Amino acid sequence: MTYPMPENITGFGGFMSYANTVTGDWFAKVILLTFFFVVFISMKQYKTRQAFAVASWSCMIISVFMRMLGLMSDIWMFVFIILTGIGTIWLVWGSD
Repeated sequence: MTYPMPENITGFGGFMSYANTVTGDWFAKVILLTFFFVVFISMKQYKTRQAFAVASWSCMIISVFMRMLGLMSDIWMFVFIILTGIGTIWLVWGSD
């Protein structure tokens, strides 16, 4: 399989697009999932429901930008929108 040479990369968006092409559209997904776990674990000083809500909300924002750049499909953006809704409901209705 032959990939295009990376000589036409002009910025960060071009780099992400090239890396996503080379990895078969898995680069952006793995970056987003890794970011979710890093934020979730770093927020574990708070309760689990608060850490989940913050991690899902921040990944939802990033997934919207990645979708606007064309780095991922709509389904991944909707998954994080749904996870943010679940986190919000869990945060509001959760008991201490």
